Amino acid sequence: MKKRCFNCMKEYEEQYEVCPHCGYVDGSPPAEAYHLAPGEILNHKYIVGTAIDSGGFGIIYRAWDAQMEQVVAIKEYFPNGVVSRVPGQNDVIIYSGKNREVFRKGVDRFLVEARNMAEFSQPDIVALYDYFEENNTAYIVMEYLDGVSFKEYLKERGGQIPSEEVVDITLHVLAALEEIHSHHIIHRDISPDNVFLCSNHRVKVIDFGAARFSSGEESSNFSTIVKPGYAPAEQYRTKSRQGPFTDLYALGACMYQAATGEKPQESLARAMHDDLRPPKELNPEVPEYLSDIIMKAMAMDEDERFQSSEEFMKALKGHQIAKTPAKKKPKKKRKKGNSVLKMAVAVVLTLLLCAGAFWGITNHTRLVKMGYSGKIEFYVPESKKDYYGEVVNDYSIDYDKEISIVPVADEKYKETVLEKLGTKESPAIFVSDDFSQKELADAEDMEKYVVDAIEDPEENFYYLNQYYKKKQDEKRMPLSFNVPLILENRNLGKAVKKAINDSSEFALSAKGKKAQTELYQVKDSVVDLSSGLHIDTKNSVNSKKGIRKFKNGEAAYYITDWADYHKIIESKKYMDLDILYPDKSTKMKVDFSEYISISSKINVQARMEAEDFVMYMALNQSKYLMKEEREDRLPLNKEALKRFSETWTINLASSLEKDDGRVQFENYLDTCVLDN
Repeated sequence: MKKRCFNCMKEYEEQYEVCPHCGYVDGSPPAEAYHLAPGEILNHKYIVGTAIDSGGFGIIYRAWDAQMEQVVAIKEYFPNGVVSRVPGQNDVIIYSGKNREVFRKGVDRFLVEARNMAEFSQPDIVALYDYFEENNTAYIVMEYLDGVSFKEYLKERGGQIPSEEVVDITLHVLAALEEIHSHHIIHRDISPDNVFLCSNHRVKVIDFGAARFSSGEESSNFSTIVKPGYAPAEQYRTKSRQGPFTDLYALGACMYQAATGEKPQESLARAMHDDLRPPKELNPEVPEYLSDIIMKAMAMDEDERFQSSEEFMKALKGHQIAKTPAKKKPKKKRKKGNSVLKMAVAVVLTLLLCAGAFWGITNHTRLVKMGYSGKIEFYVPESKKDYYGEVVNDYSIDYDKEISIVPVADEKYKETVLEKLGTKESPAIFVSDDFSQKELADAEDMEKYVVDAIEDPEENFYYLNQYYKKKQDEKRMPLSFNVPLILENRNLGKAVKKAINDSSEFALSAKGKKAQTELYQVKDSVVDLSSGLHIDTKNSVNSKKGIRKFKNGEAAYYITDWADYHKIIESKKYMDLDILYPDKSTKMKVDFSEYISISSKINVQARMEAEDFVMYMALNQSKYLMKEEREDRLPLNKEALKRFSETWTINLASSLEKDDGRVQFENYLDTCVLDN
């Protein structure tokens, strides 16, 4: 009688305890107590063998398909820190109730990976055989690959291989990507560890966990999945235009490393200052045509890259010399303080490497993290816990980081935060509305450590640079703002023929005069913001009264802000409503809100994690503001505001202008100024 080895899956005579093929001892326990035991059966036909690999989100087992009589690889969804398993049992156990939603979303994503893989039948793509749910988790059954990852292959050869070999491997990957992209799917995780070199000389693209459908348009449905050095800049944003060019950048980065032996500069760092040197400068043996092709694939501007795998292949096969895209100079000069910080970080990094410490670089290269696993607490007022809780939940899923929301009763919030700030119990992150600079003595400089790390803040955020130039408020970072809006009930106001310069230009129509309607009201919180209109403060009212009087036809004009305008629109109270934008010479002022601060007295690694989270919030605002209960403010992030204003484009259109409402509104924002 023969039996099967649970390690190499070959058969041998039953009387032997040790496999003569690989030396595996029959009955050996799994390498880790939480692994499935060798010999367990999955889906009635797969005999589980030893674990090949395990990571933060899963375990891969070698297995035997008893039905098809072949060796297969089975990937089990098993996210560390979220689930566990009792040794000797198969069912996965979720640690706590709060992790159930995170785990369920993860299972769904895992099965999406399977469905993505099922689309393909191409020799350069790992084949999928089956997927199913069992043991309270999910499994993917794939072809078993014998060989090494491209990452290991490069490591074995000193990090660099000949150019001819780079081209050969790249052509195989491009053939795989051509098939993937033809199904309108982008891989989003092309890197040396996801390209597998088989012992039969085949090249395989693996791991479709990050893959998503691509429309070629901007999408709000992309989770942020990045591998620094390989991911293009658009992949750092959850709202971004992604397409085949996204994968081709990553492939170009793989080529760069293979040809030069150096990992390419991270794309976010390149966005600030592009120091990426052509491969030929680092390795003179790289042909000029290949160096240029790699640089074109890695162009920062998506439109300057290869747009398809076919175009990329033609360039490689024809030794076409691609025009190298010109580097774009950063629009903002970095501060000297940051240069000092970068030098300090470089020294620390060198010391860490000498010590053999674990390290990783954050999405913004000025920071170095050393595997921080401590507590990150985010203090918020009780009334805002659901809103911020949603942001935290998404961040935790996207980055596998845990941040705890600590809600505090609104009336005790500020007192509680100030009591703890600067102590061992200090919150890492906290909402800092109504906090003064004096009260924030133990908070870090948000301009220096957060805003300066964001890609081109002047280009991508409204008013943020001006805010720090004009206001002595570097300990807080505003995420939202409001501006005055002039509303007119056209039945009661006399039709205005041009942009408003002054409140003296308001006038009642015949109907308004007959009804003895008041000329205008102004919301008390925007009196100062709209001082350029020379308004009479006697017409000042609170929000509730202002909305009521305007809706009931008791005032022909209402000078208010976006928050009240949104309520008026949503009330669906019929009126012939128009929005009037002031003349460019009439300067309306900006009011900031939703301030966030970070404690300076916590562990340096915790501060870095906190900075990452605040940047995530700033870059993903539209995702959280585009909800009915949160549309009372405007996001500083221009990309988010564009989505926001597109939703309200009809309501933002003035009858005096020909452009659509979004364009009118954004033009108006460009004329608004900050209060001194």
